[in-house]
Amino acid sequence: MKYGYTNGKIKEFKKINVQTYDLGFLRAYAVFDVARTTKNGKILLLDEHYKRIKFSTKEVGLKFSLSKKEFEKIIYKLMKKNKVSKTIIRTVVSGGLSKDGFSPAGKPSVFIFLEKFILPKKEDFQNGVSVVTLAYNREIPHIKTTNYLRVLINQKQKIKAKAFETLY
Repeated sequence: MKYGYTNGKIKEFKKINVQTYDLGFLRAYAVFDVARTTKNGKILLLDEHYKRIKFSTKEVGLKFSLSKKEFEKIIYKLMKKNKVSKTIIRTVVSGGLSKDGFSPAGKPSVFIFLEKFILPKKEDFQNGVSVVTLAYNREIPHIKTTNYLRVLINQKQKIKAKAFETLY
């Protein structure tokens, strides 16, 4: 996608930066949510996804200040600007800039990006897919944090096994 949203502005994706001292980058102090649209361009389960990002940010002490109406409006603007209707919507809220690399600054960074929607192949639904398993418990399992270190370390195992997914 060509455009994304960050901290109040829609910008070209290549012009969106994450600062070195953003706590999401530096300490994985960030949460995210992934939603998608229907084939006719309607945000699927908007209320639930909005509630989840609000809940997750509150649980880790971050503030997500967009109203549901503003959130929805931004997504539709991004869809129009990127000329897509069927898409994945990724929302990330990070701890924002920190002066010392540990202390939250009080103002989180908000990013909303659209990603290409790729439906699994029809054969995958009919024949099933292979998975690899990994014994892993997320640190805070009731929210979606950006801390996927264990997942990334084990990505080689998934690729080597030619698996569709890793099951945790």
